[in-house]
Formats: sequence, structure tokens, C-alpha cells
Amino acid sequence: MLSRVIRLNNEEYSFQPNGITLFKVNLVNRFVIDENRGWIALRKAEQVGIKVDGEFIGLGGFNYHFDYIGSESVAFFLESWKWFINELKVNREEFETALETTAIKHLVEDGISVNLLFDVFALVVDLNNLRKVGIDVSQKISELKSNVKGNLRKYKGFKIKQNVDEATSRIRNFLIYIQALSSETMLANYARNHGFNVELGKNPDLTIDGCGFEVKRKVRPKFIGVRIPESIVKAYENIFDLSSLSRRVSNGKNQKCDIIAIDVNESDLKNKKFFRNLKEFKGTWFQPTELKNSLQIALSFQHSRKKRILLFCNTGEGYLGRIIIPKL
Repeated sequence: MLSRVIRLNNEEYSFQPNGITLFKVNLVNRFVIDENRGWIALRKAEQVGIKVDGEFIGLGGFNYHFDYIGSESVAFFLESWKWFINELKVNREEFETALETTAIKHLVEDGISVNLLFDVFALVVDLNNLRKVGIDVSQKISELKSNVKGNLRKYKGFKIKQNVDEATSRIRNFLIYIQALSSETMLANYARNHGFNVELGKNPDLTIDGCGFEVKRKVRPKFIGVRIPESIVKAYENIFDLSSLSRRVSNGKNQKCDIIAIDVNESDLKNKKFFRNLKEFKGTWFQPTELKNSLQIALSFQHSRKKRILLFCNTGEGYLGRIIIPKL
């Protein structure tokens, strides 16, 4: 971990598919490091909160190109963020500081949570987009308010006691919840933009052209637009909670829905071997295709008693889907 922090303290990192920078991390000189004792501390930032650098929007040194998070412009994101904070009814500085601290801590500890804030930004943009086209987002806002209120209160309590681990774990809980909700709004926004009729709800999570969707998020770390080498995938495989995913699909089969949609990595969508030991995924697998086509395929089975599974992902260059018709 110490070597990772030293690198972060000296170098800026960026994600550049096709030579275009979409995401970068800049934590240069943010740490105080004692290499002899292995001691690390985070310097207090000169300015807390959302920052704009040209076409990039940043929080805590994590900077995203506006297009990467699905926004039409920097201005639209800033408008969306202001609306989001007002809807949550939280103290903006406290909330943004909590997000910054948690994102940096988990990047330092596990080194792979570089997209921890991506889902927050993308969710905010998607919700505002849906709201602006007349879709009722009040149910999702109500869920968010309830979740953040409890976790932020506990965060502040542990922070006062200088228990950083417990404090940030509460915001981490909120961010994990955000990840799942972000998958719902991403699918809803995509479907709406491609001519489908969309409604948000709670049970099921959303309705597309009259069919109920329960949306799940794979526990395994999700990398937007990043192709992970197989060697790294295998190295982390032991910590990927496949049994949790299996339970979620099983739960989905018992929920009021027609289609169980699962937000996954591109490599998993294309390689069904990842799911080979899960009985819930045994059945007929369609080929990967553009997500709008997969939605049309899934909806064409409206009168089937089989609950379809839709795997979907954002590749960074577009959206893919894949349908599975499970065995009864």
C-alpha cells in the first residue's frame, strides 16, 4: 500500500482509450508520508467539493470528462448536482467531504476503486435527464434520502471520535447502494433515449414497455470501458462474491418482475464461462448485441412464463446486451 501511495503522491494517472482522456486521478502532493515508519496521512485540501477543469468535473482528485459520465455538458452536470443536493437536503460541504475522503481511502487501500465516484456522478445525470423528460423520479429520490441520512449521520459521529475506518465504511455503504441504483437509472435512461416507454418504481425497479425489470449489480468490481487482463481477473477471483450474485438472481425470480437485468463487465457479458458454476444461468444464451436489440428480444417474450435474464454493460464506447432464457 505504501508504494501505491508514493506513486499517487508523485504522478497523475489517466484512462485514455483511443488516445482520448476520459478519466484521471490527480492526488499529487495530497499525502504526508514517513517511509521509515510506513506512516501515511492525507493533507487537508485547499478547496473541498466539486471542481471544474475545462471539460473535466472533479471531486477529491477524481476527474471525469463530462461525456464519460453521460452529461451533455459541464454546465448540465453542475445544474444536476445542485438539484441533487437540494433534493437530498444534506449539507453540501459535509456530503462532498465525506465522498472525497471515502473515495481516496479506498483507492489507497485496494487500488481498484478508481471508479468509486463514477456511479454517483452518472446517477445524478441520469436522474436529472429522466426528470426533465417527465419521468417521475420521486421514488428513487426518497430511497436515496433515507439511505444517505442514516449513513451520513453515522459518518459524522465516527469522524468526531476520529475513527476514520468506521466513518468511511458508512459512506462506502452508501456508495455501494448508489452503484445498484445507478445501474437502474442507466438502463432506464438508455431505454428512454431509444424509444421505449419507461417508468421508475420500487417493486419492480422499473417498467419498460409494460414489462417489469428487477435490476441487479454484480458484486465483482465493475470497470467502465476498461478491458482487464485475464491474469488480473483470476488474481481477484477469490474475492468476487459469485454466491451473492446467484442469490440475487434467485431472489429476482421470486420478485414481481418479468426480466432480471444484471449490470456486468464487458468481458463477463462476452464470456459465459464466468457464470458456468451458477445453476441460475443454465439455459439458452443469445449472442451479445447492441443493448436496444437485446431489450427488444427480451420484450418479445412478454407472454412467456420464463423470467428472462438480461446482461448489460457500458463499454465506454456504447452499450451491449445479452439475453439468457433459463431452464425452468
